[in-house]
Amino acid sequence: MPEAVAPGAVRAVLFDADGVMQHNPPGWEAALRGYGDGFVDDLFAAEAPAMVGARSFPEVLDEVVARWTLPVAGSQLLGHWREISVSGPTVGVVRSLRASGVGCCLASNQHAYRASYMRSGLGYGDLFDEQFYSCDLGETKSSPKFFAMVLDRLGLPAGEVLLVDDGGSYVDVARSAGLRAVQWCIDDGISELRRLLSSHGLPDC
Repeated sequence: MPEAVAPGAVRAVLFDADGVMQHNPPGWEAALRGYGDGFVDDLFAAEAPAMVGARSFPEVLDEVVARWTLPVAGSQLLGHWREISVSGPTVGVVRSLRASGVGCCLASNQHAYRASYMRSGLGYGDLFDEQFYSCDLGETKSSPKFFAMVLDRLGLPAGEVLLVDDGGSYVDVARSAGLRAVQWCIDDGISELRRLLSSHGLPDC
């Protein structure tokens, strides 16, 4: 990671994906809920093993679609998980931080199908120093083990890493693992993100 930041300062920032770096387009979940009451809840529960890399999401989707006897095949719905809008203002903050010498990484709960698209289709491979996905680590951000593995990969003390996440529970877990963490989402506005970063001694971005 970059060495430009003084010892003891934040040397790397972990950015959550959904809600921080990106969001689903309007009507994304409503379109799925149109297939029947409870379909989305069933699907989200069934995809849990895929989120830690234990199952293939396309296979999970096929099973749930078959269980609900929908008039479409799972393969016809897969493209829905590639409908992602990236936040330009947040991307700008990431680029400014990296230009100042602060490492920037993605830390996200994702299954492999969506993570693969995010790496290549969204350009995150070029935007971030590192990308940490739950499907690769075998743990979600609900577990301190996720953050322990991230710290090991970065080779940094927990106190020199800051998480930006829209999920309050993940912020709490990160803090319990010794990281700094702030809760922020796209709707809070980019000025608020800059203020939070500044409160942790990061350069104006």
